[in-house]
Amino acid sequence: MLQCVLGFRRLETMHFGLRWFDVKRYGIEIPRRQMNAQGRPVLKTDVLTKDDPRRAIQIPLRVRDAGLEANPR
Repeated sequence: MLQCVLGFRRLETMHFGLRWFDVKRYGIEIPRRQMNAQGRPVLKTDVLTKDDPRRAIQIPLRVRDAGLEANPR
């Protein structure tokens, strides 16, 4: 049931950038692919895994300037 709801949400929010919160919340892995001229995937280059530090949303500059340590990236 959850996969069905996530699938519909993916279609609904496809071009708005709202999918990132579902990716973080449910630990969805994101594969990066190299595309050919026809728009078809050719090569899988990287995977953004569940525990990857690139998933951390960076703390605003104002807060970092106040002395709080930045998130690792």
